[in-house]
Amino acid sequence: MKTHEFFVILGIFTILFTVAIFIFATTALFNQDEETVSNLMGSNVESDSTLSAEDSIIQFQESEREDKLIFLWIGIPLGLAFILGGFLIKRIKEGPDAFIDYDDDE
Repeated sequence: MKTHEFFVILGIFTILFTVAIFIFATTALFNQDEETVSNLMGSNVESDSTLSAEDSIIQFQESEREDKLIFLWIGIPLGLAFILGGFLIKRIKEGPDAFIDYDDDE
């Protein structure tokens, strides 16, 4: 695998991993027996007894989104930087015409 391909693949996986963490952290589940709200990452919070189950889930999701939003603000630009770095490495190694195909099919 070439260096520029490694950086492009690393960038794509960084973006996918970041979005997956955000989705898993903000998906809330209500446990009826223990009256807790948890997410797919394992964070548990006791639900407020004055709120319904749906309101507890919504409140938990909003708080988790606020906490985990930093993953998106760091992970997506970092992934894009890896992808851009891969393209720049390819351009530096192979010259300015690296992305132009001069083969004529005529």
